[in-house]
Amino acid sequence: MSHVAAGKRMWSSLFLQYTCSRSIAKFATKQDEPPCKNSNAVSSRSDKEQQEHFDLLGRICSYVFDACKPDAEILRKHNLVKQHLERNCHFLWGKDAKAELFGSAANGFGFKSSDLDYFVQPIKLPLSSKGSKSVAVSMGNRLAKQLRQDPCFNKIMWIPHCRVPILRCVHISTQRELDITFDNGVVARNTRLLAHYAAIDCRCQILGFAMKLLTKMAGIANSQHNFLSSYAYTLMVIYYLQQLKDPVLPQLQKIGQCGSILCGVHETWFYDGELEGVWPEMGVNKQSVGELWLGLLYFYAYEFDYNSHSVCIRGLPRKQLRHRHMTIYDPFELSRNLGQSLSQNNAQHIQHVFRTAYQNFSQSPPPNLKNPELVKHYFLAFKRPNRRFWRHETL
Repeated sequence: MSHVAAGKRMWSSLFLQYTCSRSIAKFATKQDEPPCKNSNAVSSRSDKEQQEHFDLLGRICSYVFDACKPDAEILRKHNLVKQHLERNCHFLWGKDAKAELFGSAANGFGFKSSDLDYFVQPIKLPLSSKGSKSVAVSMGNRLAKQLRQDPCFNKIMWIPHCRVPILRCVHISTQRELDITFDNGVVARNTRLLAHYAAIDCRCQILGFAMKLLTKMAGIANSQHNFLSSYAYTLMVIYYLQQLKDPVLPQLQKIGQCGSILCGVHETWFYDGELEGVWPEMGVNKQSVGELWLGLLYFYAYEFDYNSHSVCIRGLPRKQLRHRHMTIYDPFELSRNLGQSLSQNNAQHIQHVFRTAYQNFSQSPPPNLKNPELVKHYFLAFKRPNRRFWRHETL
């Protein structure tokens, strides 16, 4: 009887998965035609009212940016962590060794609660040994042993057997969690590339923060659950701003006098000089933050084809990978698709979130709401799987 019951449960589970997938596919095929950007609530407004609505959305996005960006105290803590970590690196490998912050905490798109990711690089290692996993494992073993003797750190966890060996620990005085990797020059270049995009136009940074908050609140910014990472959504923002008729951002890996900066086998050069005289479209786009935000939501809700289009900010045409439901190419590691683990159901759910968000942000809010209430009205209109993120942010 137990085998019969187990069989019934298995077939019941399979049937449930089948009906769920069919219902999602039915939902996708029965979607209405993409609405005009000036339809519904937008079309009923006069030009003045529409501009006031764009100004409202811009004010909300700017408020999110101001509330979530790291303040002076957070940056002071980052510097303190770096000093204590580099002190141990200097003890092991000399004063030329460095610990560099990378990822969202350093690229201009990080929230106050963003994780601290560091890579440690002893400058004087032979070039032939750099990038070797065996060297990284050896370095990790030594640093883990050293940090266990340092009273500034605790909860040391060394994980040498994953694809990229990683050392995790907690900095006691700041209570910040650290992820440490070794001699990964590509991630440092990647961080500098995104930081340069953020510095070109403040609208990019503001929209990046709004996108990050939206996707976290909707529960679709989690690559471990087969969605996309926050990094992938940041690339989507940059790509949108590049492909506009009057682009807000250039393709930094395509303009200027191309050079060469190799990190292992990866070409990581990008133009980081003055754009005037190099990029003719500099300053041409005059759209407000609110107008760009609504346009971004519309683009990924209705215009972007998740099955045939790809996100690639480096400006090179890339063929769609097979059996993938969305392709987002890393700017430097061209064989890496950030949408590789995305399932069909999750890709459709992401598109549904953007459609819902576009409809929500197109509507006028209730009267007399202040900025915090406006943020909650628009950004908290989604179910999310847990409240872990929201505890760290005060809007």
